[in-house]
Amino acid sequence: MRNSKVERIQHELVTASLKLLHTVRFVDKVTTVSKYPPFLSQELYIHGSEGAQYDAPKTLPLTVDIGCGGGYSLKPLIAMGYPCIGVDLDLSSLQQTKIDLLSPKFRNHLRSKAISVNIQPDLDTISTSPLRNKLNALSPAADVVRWDLRRGLPFKQNSFDLAISISFLQWLFYGNPKDQLDRFFATLKSVLCPNGRAILQFYPQNRKQLEEAVERAMPYFRGVVLGDYPHLDRGRKLFLILFPFHPQEV
Repeated sequence: MRNSKVERIQHELVTASLKLLHTVRFVDKVTTVSKYPPFLSQELYIHGSEGAQYDAPKTLPLTVDIGCGGGYSLKPLIAMGYPCIGVDLDLSSLQQTKIDLLSPKFRNHLRSKAISVNIQPDLDTISTSPLRNKLNALSPAADVVRWDLRRGLPFKQNSFDLAISISFLQWLFYGNPKDQLDRFFATLKSVLCPNGRAILQFYPQNRKQLEEAVERAMPYFRGVVLGDYPHLDRGRKLFLILFPFHPQEV
């Protein structure tokens, strides 16, 4: 029962994340003379209504699911046709994810019943070329990678069009948050294509954690924080929507 509730919540968060990415745009270049670009920018344009149905675009971006765990966020992405690579440290969770993705119960929800899933080893630098080559294939494709995300992301530069993370970022506040967050955002920018986007949903314990996450992201991204129940410190569903920052933009 608990797993089904978690799966439902994760599915809702994935859908909400994709909808936000679809409705939030920077419409003009940001002009600033400061060292870092403004994070909460007046150049945002938000359109659409709260009740709008999210429809996946016709051309689906190669996506990395950061902190995919048991595949609760990976499965709805693949079901919508997104070619995905999930990253997590827990091998047992990745193995269960592969079993679930290959199960007839899951494949019955797909337009195409064929799906390939691989578990990649813990490598220094991982190429996404094999999966990108499947973008035009009729069947969904997914890889899952075992990796300690406290070390940043292990992929080559310009690997992904889209990064999504559901309920992971708060775990980087354990241990050495400053170094871990710096590595995370630096490598996240590196693995995204120049016009790529990222959305990170997470649960900060307090306002200080939110401010630290924004501070660590600012050297690498423009972006905005959106969330529900803004008067609460705990239990808020916060979304960081990030656009890679390039020095020539200022």
